[in-house]
Amino acid sequence: MISWVGFSNVDYAIIGARLGALQTGLYFRAYTLAVEYQGKLSIVMGQVGFPVLARTRDAAELAHLHRQMVRLLTIVTFPLLVLLAIGAPVLVPFLFWSCWVGEVVLVQILALGGASTLPGARCELHLPAGNVCRMCEPDSMELRRQGGGTPAV
Repeated sequence: MISWVGFSNVDYAIIGARLGALQTGLYFRAYTLAVEYQGKLSIVMGQVGFPVLARTRDAAELAHLHRQMVRLLTIVTFPLLVLLAIGAPVLVPFLFWSCWVGEVVLVQILALGGASTLPGARCELHLPAGNVCRMCEPDSMELRRQGGGTPAV
């Protein structure tokens, strides 16, 4: 668990050591805006979809529903991230005042980077209790605990 926290925050440590507190704050806000919210959408989709997935009768039905959920999440999230990247020069100063204008380019880069890491690319849904369901092929389903460890079922 400690290694996961360290690994997931290494970018902040490097930016803080190299560029200072102001740039780290700008990066944190841009990352939150461009990347964290897509993770939150995935968690909500997983919590809503978990009961549906749990009621499936066989692996084929489970795979079909899983693909539909991942597709829906991607269809919703991708355009939002592209719009965020395009609209960042207007949205960032409007939402966070003009003092945050330095994060516009970071938001654009991270939004486009976030679009490349959508669940559809990884075939993942974040399920309740910190589990991640990964299923790219109907025959191969992996359920793992986020950050390592055994899944809580």
